[in-house]
Amino acid sequence: MPSAKECVCCCEISKIVDVKNEHPDTACITDHPGFHPVCLDIHVLKVAYYQYRQQYGEHPDHGNM
Repeated sequence: MPSAKECVCCCEISKIVDVKNEHPDTACITDHPGFHPVCLDIHVLKVAYYQYRQQYGEHPDHGNM
C-alpha cells in the first residue's frame, strides 16, 4: 500500500473538538488563543523537542539536531 499523507480537519478529532467547545468563537483550532504561542513559537517547540528526546531518546533513523 503506498503511503500518502492524510488530510484531517480538526473538527474530526474529538479532543480538539472538546478544546474548541471551550471557546465557542473558535471555528478552527488555529483560531484558538493558545495555538500560536504553543504550537508556532520556535522556543516552545525546541523545549518540547528536547523534553521528548530526554524522555524517549533519539529515533534511530534520525541524526542529531
